[in-house]
Amino acid sequence: NYEKVNYNLGIIYFKIGDYKNPLTYFGRAIKNIPSDPDYYVNRALTKLSMNDTIGLCIDLNKARSLGDSTLSDLLNQYCQ
Repeated sequence: NYEKVNYNLGIIYFKIGDYKNPLTYFGRAIKNIPSDPDYYVNRALTKLSMNDTIGLCIDLNKARSLGDSTLSDLLNQYCQ
C-alpha cells in the first residue's frame, strides 16, 4: 500500500519536528489517493507548523470538501 507508506512516513517526520519531508510524503499520498481527507488535514497541519497559512487554508478547505466535518475551529481561527 504505497500511499499508506508515504502517509506514515509523513507522520513520523512530523512527530520528530522535520516539517519539510512530511510535505513530500503527504503530497505523494494525495497524488495516489486524492479523495482521502486525512492526507490533506495532515499536510495542512504541517503547513501550519511552517507558518504557511495560505497552504493551510487550501488543504483544510479541500479536506472539508471531501467530507471532513471536524475542521471548523481551525478554519475559523486561520482562514477568515
